Amino acid sequence: MTSLQFLLPQPPVSAVRDPVIDIARGSAMLLVIFGHTLLIFFLARPDGGFDPHAFATAQAIQSFHMPAFYFISGMAALRLHERNFYQVVSQALTLVFFAYTTHLIAVPLVGAVHGDFSHPASLVKMAVRPLLLGKDFALMVPWFLISLAAVQCLAWVYLHSSRMVRIALATSLIAIFIADANGLKVVFMDNTWGIGLFFFLMGRAFSGLKKPSVTPWLAAVAALVTIGLVTILHPLNKGCALDPISNCNQSIYPSFGVNIVAGQLGFLPLFLVTAFLGIASLILLAQAVKSFRASVFLVWIGQNTLSLLILNGAFLVLATPVLAAHISLRPWAWLIWSVLITAGHIAVLPLIKPGMDRLQNLCRQTGDAVTHKAQKHFPERI
Repeated sequence: MTSLQFLLPQPPVSAVRDPVIDIARGSAMLLVIFGHTLLIFFLARPDGGFDPHAFATAQAIQSFHMPAFYFISGMAALRLHERNFYQVVSQALTLVFFAYTTHLIAVPLVGAVHGDFSHPASLVKMAVRPLLLGKDFALMVPWFLISLAAVQCLAWVYLHSSRMVRIALATSLIAIFIADANGLKVVFMDNTWGIGLFFFLMGRAFSGLKKPSVTPWLAAVAALVTIGLVTILHPLNKGCALDPISNCNQSIYPSFGVNIVAGQLGFLPLFLVTAFLGIASLILLAQAVKSFRASVFLVWIGQNTLSLLILNGAFLVLATPVLAAHISLRPWAWLIWSVLITAGHIAVLPLIKPGMDRLQNLCRQTGDAVTHKAQKHFPERI
Protein backbone atom coordinates (compact mmCIF):
# COMPACT_ATOMS: atom_id res chain seq x y z
CA MET A 1 0.00 0.00 0.00
CA THR A 2 1.45 3.38 -1.02
CA SER A 3 1.57 6.34 1.34
CA LEU A 4 -1.14 8.06 -0.71
CA GLN A 5 -3.43 5.06 -0.39
CA PHE A 6 -2.76 4.97 3.34
CA LEU A 7 -3.69 8.64 3.82
CA LEU A 8 -6.65 8.70 1.49
CA PRO A 9 -9.44 6.13 1.65
CA GLN A 10 -10.06 4.55 -1.73
CA PRO A 11 -13.27 5.95 -3.29
CA PRO A 12 -16.00 3.37 -3.67
CA VAL A 13 -16.13 1.74 -7.07
CA SER A 14 -19.39 2.52 -8.82
CA ALA A 15 -20.60 1.79 -12.30
CA VAL A 16 -22.75 4.90 -12.16
CA ARG A 17 -20.48 7.51 -10.61
CA ASP A 18 -18.35 9.34 -13.18
CA PRO A 19 -14.82 10.07 -11.91
CA VAL A 20 -14.68 13.12 -14.18
CA ILE A 21 -17.39 14.74 -12.06
CA ASP A 22 -15.54 14.09 -8.80
CA ILE A 23 -12.19 15.20 -10.23
CA ALA A 24 -13.67 18.39 -11.67
CA ARG A 25 -15.47 19.12 -8.39
CA GLY A 26 -12.30 18.44 -6.40
CA SER A 27 -10.28 20.73 -8.65
CA ALA A 28 -12.90 23.46 -8.28
CA MET A 29 -12.78 23.08 -4.48
CA LEU A 30 -9.01 23.51 -4.49
CA LEU A 31 -9.47 26.70 -6.51
CA VAL A 32 -12.00 27.98 -3.97
CA ILE A 33 -9.55 27.43 -1.10
CA PHE A 34 -6.68 28.93 -3.07
CA GLY A 35 -8.77 31.93 -4.10
CA HIS A 36 -9.99 32.60 -0.58
CA THR A 37 -6.41 32.47 0.71
CA LEU A 38 -5.50 35.23 -1.73
CA LEU A 39 -7.76 37.61 0.19
CA ILE A 40 -4.99 37.86 2.76
CA PHE A 41 -2.90 39.80 0.25
CA PHE A 42 -5.29 42.46 -0.95
CA LEU A 43 -8.42 42.76 1.20
CA ALA A 44 -8.75 44.56 4.54
CA ARG A 45 -5.08 44.34 5.47
CA PRO A 46 -4.24 46.33 8.62
CA ASP A 47 -1.24 47.83 6.80
CA GLY A 48 -3.36 48.83 3.80
CA GLY A 49 -1.20 46.66 1.55
CA PHE A 50 -2.27 45.38 -1.84
CA ASP A 51 -0.68 42.70 -4.00
CA PRO A 52 -1.81 43.13 -7.63
CA HIS A 53 -0.72 39.63 -8.62
CA ALA A 54 -2.80 38.01 -5.88
CA PHE A 55 -5.75 40.19 -6.84
CA ALA A 56 -5.49 39.36 -10.56
CA THR A 57 -5.31 35.63 -9.76
CA ALA A 58 -8.35 35.89 -7.48
CA GLN A 59 -10.24 37.75 -10.23
CA ALA A 60 -9.47 34.99 -12.72
CA ILE A 61 -10.64 32.26 -10.34
CA GLN A 62 -13.81 34.14 -9.41
CA SER A 63 -14.72 34.57 -13.07
CA PHE A 64 -15.71 30.89 -13.27
CA HIS A 65 -15.35 28.89 -10.05
CA MET A 66 -18.90 29.33 -8.70
CA PRO A 67 -20.59 28.77 -12.10
CA ALA A 68 -18.43 25.63 -12.26
CA PHE A 69 -19.89 24.29 -9.01
CA TYR A 70 -23.46 24.76 -10.27
CA PHE A 71 -22.48 23.20 -13.63
CA ILE A 72 -20.79 20.18 -12.03
CA SER A 73 -23.75 19.71 -9.68
CA GLY A 74 -25.95 19.63 -12.77
CA MET A 75 -23.67 17.05 -14.37
CA ALA A 76 -24.28 14.80 -11.36
CA ALA A 77 -28.07 15.27 -11.66
CA LEU A 78 -28.71 13.65 -15.02
CA ARG A 79 -31.53 11.53 -13.57
CA LEU A 80 -33.06 14.35 -11.52
CA HIS A 81 -36.31 14.20 -13.51
CA GLU A 82 -36.83 10.58 -12.41
CA ARG A 83 -37.06 11.52 -8.73
CA ASN A 84 -40.31 12.48 -7.11
CA PHE A 85 -40.89 15.86 -5.49
CA TYR A 86 -40.26 14.63 -1.95
CA GLN A 87 -36.95 13.02 -2.83
CA VAL A 88 -35.72 16.31 -4.30
CA VAL A 89 -36.93 18.28 -1.29
CA SER A 90 -35.26 15.81 1.07
CA GLN A 91 -31.91 16.31 -0.67
CA ALA A 92 -32.37 20.08 -0.56
CA LEU A 93 -33.24 19.98 3.14
CA THR A 94 -30.06 18.00 3.79
CA LEU A 95 -28.04 20.91 2.43
CA VAL A 96 -30.09 23.47 4.36
CA PHE A 97 -29.84 21.57 7.66
CA PHE A 98 -26.11 21.12 7.15
CA ALA A 99 -25.70 24.86 6.54
CA TYR A 100 -27.76 25.73 9.62
CA THR A 101 -26.14 23.16 11.91
CA THR A 102 -22.57 24.12 11.05
CA HIS A 103 -23.56 27.76 11.47
CA LEU A 104 -24.94 27.23 14.98
CA ILE A 105 -21.90 25.16 15.97
CA ALA A 106 -19.62 27.94 14.74
CA VAL A 107 -21.43 30.89 16.37
CA PRO A 108 -19.93 30.47 19.89
CA LEU A 109 -16.42 30.03 18.46
CA VAL A 110 -16.69 33.01 16.13
CA GLY A 111 -18.28 35.07 18.89
CA ALA A 112 -15.43 34.26 21.27
CA VAL A 113 -12.73 35.08 18.73
CA HIS A 114 -14.32 38.37 17.69
CA GLY A 115 -15.38 39.42 21.18
CA ASP A 116 -19.14 39.23 20.63
CA PHE A 117 -19.73 37.54 23.98
CA SER A 118 -19.53 40.98 25.57
CA HIS A 119 -22.48 42.02 23.41
CA PRO A 120 -25.18 39.33 23.82
CA ALA A 121 -27.56 41.05 21.39
CA SER A 122 -24.93 40.89 18.63
CA LEU A 123 -24.34 37.21 19.34
CA VAL A 124 -28.06 36.43 19.19
CA LYS A 125 -28.36 38.39 15.95
CA MET A 126 -25.41 36.48 14.50
CA ALA A 127 -27.09 33.19 15.41
CA VAL A 128 -30.67 33.95 14.35
CA ARG A 129 -30.32 36.13 11.25
CA PRO A 130 -29.09 33.35 8.90
CA LEU A 131 -31.88 31.03 10.09
CA LEU A 132 -34.49 33.60 9.05
CA LEU A 133 -32.89 35.06 5.92
CA GLY A 134 -30.69 32.21 4.63
CA LYS A 135 -27.57 34.38 4.43
CA ASP A 136 -24.83 36.03 6.53
CA PHE A 137 -23.67 32.75 8.07
CA ALA A 138 -21.04 32.75 10.79
CA LEU A 139 -18.69 30.80 8.49
CA MET A 140 -19.71 32.80 5.39
CA VAL A 141 -19.46 29.95 2.86
CA PRO A 142 -22.71 28.01 3.64
CA TRP A 143 -24.60 30.51 1.47
CA PHE A 144 -23.80 28.19 -1.45
CA LEU A 145 -25.60 25.27 0.20
CA ILE A 146 -28.76 27.39 0.54
CA SER A 147 -28.47 28.50 -3.07
CA LEU A 148 -27.82 24.99 -4.39
CA ALA A 149 -30.77 23.59 -2.43
CA ALA A 150 -33.07 26.14 -4.08
CA VAL A 151 -31.50 25.56 -7.51
CA GLN A 152 -32.03 21.78 -7.29
CA CYS A 153 -35.72 22.27 -6.48
CA LEU A 154 -36.15 24.85 -9.23
CA ALA A 155 -34.44 22.53 -11.72
CA TRP A 156 -36.89 19.74 -10.84
CA VAL A 157 -39.83 22.12 -11.31
CA TYR A 158 -38.39 23.29 -14.63
CA LEU A 159 -37.95 19.74 -15.92
CA HIS A 160 -41.52 18.81 -14.99
CA SER A 161 -43.18 21.95 -16.35
CA SER A 162 -44.75 23.02 -19.61
CA ARG A 163 -43.06 25.50 -21.91
CA MET A 164 -45.17 28.39 -20.62
CA VAL A 165 -44.32 27.59 -16.99
CA ARG A 166 -40.63 27.41 -17.88
CA ILE A 167 -40.80 30.84 -19.51
CA ALA A 168 -42.62 32.22 -16.47
CA LEU A 169 -40.01 30.70 -14.15
CA ALA A 170 -37.11 32.13 -16.15
CA THR A 171 -38.78 35.55 -16.31
CA SER A 172 -39.40 35.53 -12.55
CA LEU A 173 -35.79 34.65 -11.76
CA ILE A 174 -34.50 37.39 -14.06
CA ALA A 175 -36.86 39.87 -12.39
CA ILE A 176 -35.66 38.79 -8.93
CA PHE A 177 -32.03 39.19 -9.98
CA ILE A 178 -32.65 42.70 -11.35
CA ALA A 179 -34.68 43.70 -8.29
CA ASP A 180 -31.96 42.45 -5.94
CA ALA A 181 -29.33 44.32 -7.94
CA ASN A 182 -31.36 47.49 -7.46
CA GLY A 183 -31.74 47.28 -3.71
CA LEU A 184 -34.36 44.62 -2.95
CA LYS A 185 -33.45 42.67 0.18
CA VAL A 186 -31.83 39.34 -0.69
CA VAL A 187 -33.38 36.35 1.11
CA PHE A 188 -32.16 32.76 0.92
CA MET A 189 -29.66 33.86 -1.72
CA ASP A 190 -32.41 34.44 -4.29
CA ASN A 191 -30.04 36.70 -6.26
CA THR A 192 -28.09 33.54 -7.19
CA TRP A 193 -31.03 31.34 -8.17
CA GLY A 194 -31.26 32.42 -11.79
CA ILE A 195 -27.59 32.14 -12.67
CA GLY A 196 -27.28 28.97 -10.59
CA LEU A 197 -30.24 27.33 -12.36
CA PHE A 198 -28.83 28.28 -15.76
CA PHE A 199 -25.45 26.64 -15.15
CA PHE A 200 -27.04 23.69 -13.34
CA LEU A 201 -29.24 22.92 -16.36
CA MET A 202 -26.32 23.45 -18.75
CA GLY A 203 -24.28 20.96 -16.74
CA ARG A 204 -27.10 18.45 -16.78
CA ALA A 205 -27.52 18.85 -20.55
CA PHE A 206 -23.77 18.44 -21.06
CA SER A 207 -23.77 15.27 -19.00
CA GLY A 208 -26.33 13.75 -21.34
CA LEU A 209 -24.28 14.40 -24.47
CA LYS A 210 -22.14 11.77 -26.13
CA LYS A 211 -18.53 12.89 -25.65
CA PRO A 212 -15.81 12.37 -28.28
CA SER A 213 -12.83 10.32 -27.22
CA VAL A 214 -9.92 12.59 -26.26
CA THR A 215 -6.40 11.49 -25.37
CA PRO A 216 -5.07 12.65 -22.00
CA TRP A 217 -2.38 14.79 -23.59
CA LEU A 218 -4.80 16.52 -25.94
CA ALA A 219 -7.16 17.17 -23.03
CA ALA A 220 -4.29 18.62 -20.99
CA VAL A 221 -3.26 20.95 -23.80
CA ALA A 222 -6.87 22.05 -24.32
CA ALA A 223 -7.21 22.70 -20.56
CA LEU A 224 -4.14 24.95 -20.66
CA VAL A 225 -5.52 26.83 -23.67
CA THR A 226 -8.91 27.42 -22.06
CA ILE A 227 -7.48 28.62 -18.74
CA GLY A 228 -5.09 30.82 -20.71
CA LEU A 229 -8.04 32.41 -22.46
CA VAL A 230 -9.72 33.03 -19.10
CA THR A 231 -6.53 34.77 -17.92
CA ILE A 232 -6.53 37.00 -20.99
CA LEU A 233 -10.25 37.77 -21.13
CA HIS A 234 -11.38 38.20 -17.51
CA PRO A 235 -9.74 41.65 -17.01
CA LEU A 236 -11.85 42.96 -19.91
CA ASN A 237 -14.98 42.67 -17.77
CA LYS A 238 -15.18 46.09 -16.15
CA GLY A 239 -18.54 45.61 -14.48
CA CYS A 240 -21.07 47.19 -16.85
CA ALA A 241 -24.06 44.97 -17.60
CA LEU A 242 -24.65 46.31 -21.12
CA ASP A 243 -21.53 48.35 -21.92
CA PRO A 244 -18.36 46.37 -22.63
CA ILE A 245 -16.12 49.47 -22.68
CA SER A 246 -17.00 51.73 -19.75
CA ASN A 247 -15.81 51.09 -16.21
CA CYS A 248 -18.68 50.34 -13.82
CA ASN A 249 -16.81 48.99 -10.82
CA GLN A 250 -19.40 48.13 -8.16
CA SER A 251 -17.26 46.25 -5.68
CA ILE A 252 -14.97 47.03 -2.77
CA TYR A 253 -12.01 45.98 -4.92
CA PRO A 254 -9.85 48.43 -6.90
CA SER A 255 -11.27 47.02 -10.14
CA PHE A 256 -14.26 44.88 -10.99
CA GLY A 257 -14.30 41.19 -10.27
CA VAL A 258 -17.12 38.68 -10.65
CA ASN A 259 -18.81 38.00 -7.32
CA ILE A 260 -21.72 35.58 -7.57
CA VAL A 261 -22.72 35.90 -3.91
CA ALA A 262 -23.18 39.66 -4.40
CA GLY A 263 -24.89 39.25 -7.76
CA GLN A 264 -22.03 40.97 -9.58
CA LEU A 265 -21.62 39.52 -13.05
CA GLY A 266 -20.53 42.57 -15.00
CA PHE A 267 -20.79 42.43 -18.80
CA LEU A 268 -22.98 39.36 -19.22
CA PRO A 269 -21.68 38.05 -22.60
CA LEU A 270 -18.07 38.22 -21.39
CA PHE A 271 -19.02 36.70 -18.04
CA LEU A 272 -20.61 33.74 -19.83
CA VAL A 273 -17.57 33.29 -22.08
CA THR A 274 -15.07 33.25 -19.21
CA ALA A 275 -17.36 31.07 -17.07
CA PHE A 276 -17.75 28.40 -19.75
CA LEU A 277 -14.03 28.54 -20.63
CA GLY A 278 -13.16 28.00 -16.97
CA ILE A 279 -15.66 25.16 -16.68
CA ALA A 280 -14.19 23.59 -19.83
CA SER A 281 -10.70 23.79 -18.33
CA LEU A 282 -11.82 21.85 -15.23
CA ILE A 283 -13.57 19.14 -17.25
CA LEU A 284 -10.66 18.83 -19.68
CA LEU A 285 -8.25 18.59 -16.76
CA ALA A 286 -10.41 15.83 -15.28
CA GLN A 287 -10.34 14.00 -18.61
CA ALA A 288 -6.57 14.37 -18.75
CA VAL A 289 -5.82 12.94 -15.30
CA LYS A 290 -8.59 10.38 -14.75
CA SER A 291 -6.54 7.48 -16.11
CA PHE A 292 -3.66 8.15 -13.69
CA ARG A 293 -3.61 6.45 -10.29
CA ALA A 294 -2.89 9.76 -8.57
CA SER A 295 -6.32 11.01 -9.68
CA VAL A 296 -7.69 9.17 -6.62
CA PHE A 297 -6.53 12.23 -4.67
CA LEU A 298 -8.79 14.59 -6.63
CA VAL A 299 -11.64 12.09 -6.58
CA TRP A 300 -11.38 11.95 -2.79
CA ILE A 301 -11.41 15.73 -2.54
CA GLY A 302 -14.40 15.86 -4.90
CA GLN A 303 -16.31 13.46 -2.67
CA ASN A 304 -15.59 15.55 0.43
CA THR A 305 -16.26 19.07 -0.79
CA LEU A 306 -18.91 19.76 1.86
CA SER A 307 -16.43 19.09 4.65
CA LEU A 308 -13.75 21.13 2.92
CA LEU A 309 -16.19 23.98 2.35
CA ILE A 310 -16.95 24.26 6.06
CA LEU A 311 -13.27 23.94 6.95
CA ASN A 312 -12.47 26.75 4.55
CA GLY A 313 -15.22 28.87 6.08
CA ALA A 314 -13.59 28.47 9.48
CA PHE A 315 -10.26 29.48 7.96
CA LEU A 316 -11.81 32.57 6.35
CA VAL A 317 -13.41 33.82 9.54
CA LEU A 318 -10.82 32.83 12.12
CA ALA A 319 -7.43 32.75 10.41
CA THR A 320 -7.57 35.26 7.57
CA PRO A 321 -7.59 38.42 9.75
CA VAL A 322 -4.69 37.10 11.84
CA LEU A 323 -2.60 36.12 8.82
CA ALA A 324 -3.31 39.41 7.04
CA ALA A 325 -1.80 41.23 9.99
CA HIS A 326 1.43 39.19 9.96
CA ILE A 327 2.17 38.04 6.40
CA SER A 328 4.22 40.50 4.38
CA LEU A 329 3.70 41.38 0.72
CA ARG A 330 7.07 40.12 -0.44
CA PRO A 331 7.28 38.98 -4.07
CA TRP A 332 5.72 35.55 -4.57
CA ALA A 333 4.59 35.38 -0.95
CA TRP A 334 0.99 35.19 -2.17
CA LEU A 335 1.72 32.09 -4.25
CA ILE A 336 3.81 30.28 -1.63
CA TRP A 337 1.40 30.93 1.23
CA SER A 338 -1.69 30.10 -0.83
CA VAL A 339 -0.23 26.76 -1.89
CA LEU A 340 0.81 25.94 1.68
CA ILE A 341 -2.56 26.91 3.16
CA THR A 342 -4.46 24.96 0.51
CA ALA A 343 -2.29 21.93 1.28
CA GLY A 344 -2.97 22.50 4.97
CA HIS A 345 -6.71 22.24 4.36
CA ILE A 346 -6.21 18.87 2.71
CA ALA A 347 -3.97 17.70 5.56
CA VAL A 348 -6.62 18.61 8.16
CA LEU A 349 -9.50 17.03 6.21
CA PRO A 350 -8.91 13.42 7.42
CA LEU A 351 -9.10 14.70 10.99
CA ILE A 352 -12.51 16.35 10.62
CA LYS A 353 -13.97 13.95 8.06
CA PRO A 354 -15.47 11.42 10.55
CA GLY A 355 -17.32 14.15 12.41
CA MET A 356 -18.43 15.88 9.21
CA ASP A 357 -19.65 12.56 7.78
CA ARG A 358 -21.73 11.88 10.89
CA LEU A 359 -23.17 15.39 10.78
CA GLN A 360 -24.07 15.03 7.09
CA ASN A 361 -25.76 11.69 7.79
CA LEU A 362 -27.73 13.25 10.63
CA CYS A 363 -28.85 16.10 8.39
CA ARG A 364 -29.79 13.59 5.68
CA GLN A 365 -31.83 11.52 8.11
CA THR A 366 -33.59 14.65 9.38
CA GLY A 367 -34.41 15.73 5.84
CA ASP A 368 -35.77 12.27 5.05
CA ALA A 369 -37.87 12.27 8.23
CA VAL A 370 -39.38 15.69 7.49
CA THR A 371 -40.30 14.82 3.91
CA HIS A 372 -41.61 11.39 4.94
CA LYS A 373 -44.03 13.01 7.37
CA ALA A 374 -45.07 15.55 4.75
CA GLN A 375 -45.64 12.81 2.19
CA LYS A 376 -47.86 10.89 4.62
CA HIS A 377 -50.08 13.94 5.15
CA PHE A 378 -50.10 15.15 1.53
CA PRO A 379 -49.54 12.05 -0.62
CA GLU A 380 -51.39 13.30 -3.69
CA ARG A 381 -51.04 17.06 -3.43
CA ILE A 382 -47.72 17.50 -5.25
